[in-house]
Amino acid sequence: MVTLTALYRQIKEFYEQHDMDSGPAEAREIICRFCGTTKDRFFLWGDLTADESQTEACLDAARRRAAHEPLQYILGEWTFFGGAIRCFEGVLIPRPETELLCEVALSKVGPRGAYEAMDLGCGSGAIAVTLAANSEGRVLALDISPDCLEATRTNSELRGVSGRVTVRQGSMLEPCGESGRFELIVSNPPYVRSDEMAALQPEVRCEPALALDGGADGLDFYRAIVKNYAAALKPGGWLLFEVGLGQAEQVARLLADAEFRSVETHDDFAGIARVVGGQKI
Repeated sequence: MVTLTALYRQIKEFYEQHDMDSGPAEAREIICRFCGTTKDRFFLWGDLTADESQTEACLDAARRRAAHEPLQYILGEWTFFGGAIRCFEGVLIPRPETELLCEVALSKVGPRGAYEAMDLGCGSGAIAVTLAANSEGRVLALDISPDCLEATRTNSELRGVSGRVTVRQGSMLEPCGESGRFELIVSNPPYVRSDEMAALQPEVRCEPALALDGGADGLDFYRAIVKNYAAALKPGGWLLFEVGLGQAEQVARLLADAEFRSVETHDDFAGIARVVGGQKI
């Protein structure tokens, strides 16, 4: 048996030996996941111990991180918009920046209880599940990847909203087949330029390229969604995107050129224009 405090120091020192700066925060995350405690008890850890299997699980997690495996895949779960989201290899990891997209989306539908939304490229289902869990709306979650569809099903069941989240396989690059149905369409599409993919951090390169590569200028999916899905919105409905660094102006222009009104941008916690949206006439 080893105390959690001693285990925390051991993991932190391992991170330091591998020149990883995130040791303190990640050591707490790892111990909480594999030793059944919580971060708010951190200062009481001296009274708690880990058995041999828990200790080995924590040390194995640290070794996997040193090999650049994303922490979210190792833990199998991450907090997004105040709720748990299961994370699976082959599925994009939910990020804090995307919480802003959910916040803006929920502000557009307000107290309406019967609205319908679509989440394009649903990935883990983080956006679709968050919308359903924080309103009475119904969400159609679309993705081309079977792994993503299964992840979205799992997370909607985990959060108790499976009755209001429907998954469907489909491509954002193809015509929608819906007309005037949705009050809200949201998407965090692939937006990394193809020539930047090889330079991504090793952890990011562990995630599916399908969810990252946005084409030569990073805007392929924005153009396709505006073209293929605008007709699926009701008049007055909102189309909202997460965008990459430096893309907000171009995406806003795409919406304006497609005759969306009230085109707006929203900055994330780092002051980067991260969400762009427009309202259908």
